[in-house]
Amino acid sequence: MNRRRKTGAKRWMLTNAAIFVIPFLGIGCAILPQQTQTEFYVSPDGNDCAAGSLDRPWRTLQHARDQIRTINKNMQQDIIVYLRGGMYMLDGTFELTPFDSGTNGHWIIYKAFQDEVPILSGAVPVAGWTRHAGDIWKARLVRDKKLRALYINGKRAVMARQPQGVFGQGGYGTFHITGKEPWASTAGTEYAGIKFKPDEVGVYNNPRNVELFQSNVWSEPILCVEDMFSEEGYTVVLLQQPYGAIALNMSWVPFRATPRPDRPIYIRNAYELLDEPGEFYFDDQTHMLYYYSRGEDMTTAEVYAPVVEGLVRIQGDSASSRVRNIQFYGLTFAYDDYLLSSLGNSRGWVSVQSLSQFTRYIKDGNWHLNHYNDITIPKGTVNVCNAESIRIERNRFEHLASAVALSLENDVVNTTVIGNTFGDLMGTSVNVGHPQHYKIGDGEQFSDGVEGVCKNILISNNFVCNACLDFRQIEGMTGFFAENVKIVHNEISGTPYGGLALGWWWGNAQIPPSTVAKNNSILYNRIGSTHRALNDGGIIYVLGEQPDSEIAYNYCYDGPRCIYPDDGSAYWNIHHNVILNRQDESSPHKELWLHIWSKNCHDMTIDHNFVKADNVRNEGTRCPVTRTIVEPLAPEWSPPARAIIDAAGLEPAYQDIRPRSESD
Repeated sequence: MNRRRKTGAKRWMLTNAAIFVIPFLGIGCAILPQQTQTEFYVSPDGNDCAAGSLDRPWRTLQHARDQIRTINKNMQQDIIVYLRGGMYMLDGTFELTPFDSGTNGHWIIYKAFQDEVPILSGAVPVAGWTRHAGDIWKARLVRDKKLRALYINGKRAVMARQPQGVFGQGGYGTFHITGKEPWASTAGTEYAGIKFKPDEVGVYNNPRNVELFQSNVWSEPILCVEDMFSEEGYTVVLLQQPYGAIALNMSWVPFRATPRPDRPIYIRNAYELLDEPGEFYFDDQTHMLYYYSRGEDMTTAEVYAPVVEGLVRIQGDSASSRVRNIQFYGLTFAYDDYLLSSLGNSRGWVSVQSLSQFTRYIKDGNWHLNHYNDITIPKGTVNVCNAESIRIERNRFEHLASAVALSLENDVVNTTVIGNTFGDLMGTSVNVGHPQHYKIGDGEQFSDGVEGVCKNILISNNFVCNACLDFRQIEGMTGFFAENVKIVHNEISGTPYGGLALGWWWGNAQIPPSTVAKNNSILYNRIGSTHRALNDGGIIYVLGEQPDSEIAYNYCYDGPRCIYPDDGSAYWNIHHNVILNRQDESSPHKELWLHIWSKNCHDMTIDHNFVKADNVRNEGTRCPVTRTIVEPLAPEWSPPARAIIDAAGLEPAYQDIRPRSESD
């Protein structure tokens, strides 16, 4: 991770007019007259009072952005900001607004200089380590909130945790909801906490740092603790509210008065649980950080603690005032902070499924009736809203704590995400759209200010591995309601849940199907080794009616359900996919290459797919499966199937982005 600036690199000469320097009154820093320079330089060793030239680079992206605002009103050519190699320690989110757009069809490009590696970092270094006890080291960290991520010599540490799950012994107390709270749609009463056996769960110091999580078939809620104490022979864990009540109200979530016996609860982030190499704990009361060494020499180790939540925001004002013509090329985005979703005085992670997050308490748990306006998604490390013609190319997203690395959230159009590498992510790689896009216009009100569908998006030739390490219920790449999204030639592997999901709305909902999503394509992708922790879902999973949409020429392997159009899916053309599914008679579950379990799925064509075993569940309406080619000797495939496999995944021009190893 310690990538230094390449020395001896050939210097690039400016090809435009000479630089005219006009000092700011009283401070002597340069500003730019109109259209005198179209190439600028930034370096971690630069100076914002310099000229922004190759020999006298600026130091910060913020300064480069502010200077470009003075010359981009009537551009005659592209403006390029070259970032020299090294780590840029951001002290806040880098924000781009409509004032930062390229104009007259020209681009503003933030680009790595030659073969150098600029890293936009949201972390601070942690030094001054001393031995605390045995292999546990400690260092001071000035921070007043809990820490969920830490990196030592480029390797992620994990929160101190209880390796074995424990079982709740019933609910404790009551938490009353009147229905008038800003986060409640209805009144109700839920348990205030959960009881545990005292020999399994102690009363830990700093209980508000402690987290509980528990796996369901397709979800893994994370709840934060308010307090812990002993009472009547139990350890009582009070939950932060209202997220605790929302979680306990969800019928499928096993956090209940009598939790399912096959679903243990896992506890983490307490000093008392710091007992294994690679674990850390931060005490936000004493500002002391503890780390159980894996053998590193902590006196010389490079240690980074994230502090900035959200590294980049590309944020327009509305669909009529977008950010336009911005490109990021060859940059690395790393070490961001994320402390779970905030609601009232609580934090947590409570979801329907995938990337979605509840924002309101609804007693019966029916989130459909309000057009999904009680559901949101977390912001991405790089988050894009109200934007047009954005290009994210050949960047690296790594060592991230957020739930989504790159989110094209709202009203993002004519945008390309191509040739990027995603790895060592707590969450997913790329998201397109928002659950609240169920209906656009017609006076629809959105709780998140959402107003425009994401459309005309190309997501191509991206490499995703080691994603969703903490938020394990998210697929490796996600999307909600979207139009004309092309997801092509990507590689996604090693996910704890599904590989790729696109769509929203269920056929059993009490509202009509959305008409927003349409003309989407999932083509030539290589996706597999999925469902390493959770079940349900599919390698490729779609939801909702999506007319004129296509799933074709993909290679899917090693997953319990390969292509899964869930309840209410319709109008997909599924053809010429190659699926290495297995029929293991020793297992109670065969690997289904096609899973259509509901009659609410309708009007799909499934034709000419290559499979190892013809394991199908098809209960859909007007969903014929035709001309399936079964090749039991696979992976010794026939030439037509092999041609599809060879064409799937990264194209030749982007093979170089593939890491040489998982540690790269």
